[in-house]
Amino acid sequence: MEKSSRKKYLILTVAFIPIIAITGELLSAGLIKVKNIIRENNNTLLIQHTETLKVKHKKTADYITGLTRYKVSEKDLTNKNGFIDRHGLIKTSHTSSSKNQKDIKGILVTGSSTATGYPMVKMGEYQNSFVNILEGNLREKDSSVDVLNISHNGYNSWQEFVETKRYFNTQQDFDDLPSSIKVIASLGGIQDFWGFLDLLYYYKKNIDNQYYKANGLMAYRVDGYQQSGNTFNKSFEALEGNIKSGFDIFLSSLVNSIRENSKMYRGYKYLTKKLRKSPDQTTSIKYMNLSEIIKEKIGTSLEKYKEKKELAIDSVISNIKLMTLNKSGAKVIYVYLPTRFGFTENQNNIENRFVYRNKLNARDLSLLEKDYRESLIRKMNNIDGINAFYSDENVKDSWFYDESHYSRLGHKNIAIMLEKYFIEALQI
Repeated sequence: MEKSSRKKYLILTVAFIPIIAITGELLSAGLIKVKNIIRENNNTLLIQHTETLKVKHKKTADYITGLTRYKVSEKDLTNKNGFIDRHGLIKTSHTSSSKNQKDIKGILVTGSSTATGYPMVKMGEYQNSFVNILEGNLREKDSSVDVLNISHNGYNSWQEFVETKRYFNTQQDFDDLPSSIKVIASLGGIQDFWGFLDLLYYYKKNIDNQYYKANGLMAYRVDGYQQSGNTFNKSFEALEGNIKSGFDIFLSSLVNSIRENSKMYRGYKYLTKKLRKSPDQTTSIKYMNLSEIIKEKIGTSLEKYKEKKELAIDSVISNIKLMTLNKSGAKVIYVYLPTRFGFTENQNNIENRFVYRNKLNARDLSLLEKDYRESLIRKMNNIDGINAFYSDENVKDSWFYDESHYSRLGHKNIAIMLEKYFIEALQI
């Protein structure tokens, strides 16, 4: 190839790359918009693509919980569809003031993304989350009730406890944060279940287990939330002068930006998800009992499984028990909320559902969660100062947006289901 031809080739290549990228983005955006259908089926919200989840608030590192917190701006507070308040907490429909009211009955709700109200909050419908519906129902019976939602995406029970401590250490400085907390309610439980499964997989042979990681049961997390721990480490090393760590952070930021904003990437992920099949999905589903799942799919003994289960459960109970040591003398309730894979063993459409580690399908998860959940609730109810509950009565598949989050119909019904626990605790 002659020099002039090479030059022309390079110029055309440089020119066409952005044209191809822009064209791809526009085409992908159009396809997503077509795909982005919200259909109503028996008054159930079925969202076909996360593009409908439009409300976003910026996050920053949270050195207290080891995860993230919302970084509040004036734009967030003036956004009528926003779901955070001036403290970076999940917004609730009612806000009290100690300046104007003295007999406030405060309720602290803790939990992970399920308790924050996902996906409703992301759609600009924070009022339709089960916590907000619950607050409205309780206030009809007693107008002095004020619910504070201190949940955050990814929180396990350790981080829930840490968040309650932050509340009590900060509350006295703000008149919209009640001092008289009557009930602390941990709602969810799913993050600790994932922690239990990670404990079985990552630490079954003490691989990569070190003292400072605390078996992944505290702020340090494996898999999805391990990235936050790496970010803390990389940031510290970069500030200490490590150029490679700084460059790694830059590359990570660039990749995350593409993943977050690129329509082409979103379309690519959607297509690969549809085309790719996990090992369990390439053949007919093999139904196993709990013992078979533990031995064949998890690859550990029953004795080791029980040992790890007790470790995980004792950790959760210890965290919830610490919540009882609050200065308000608040009652503590723990509600393990139903999951799509957990509310029944008769799972539908297993081959197209979430598969943990490309090994555990929805039915496997149902059996494992039932064993874990029943052991947890039974043991927790033997602890003074804690009332633990679980109910899957009348739960239907239409209540779920995904495996652990609720549709609009689900949020409405979960609020109704929870109401009796709070009425009993508040004695209203």
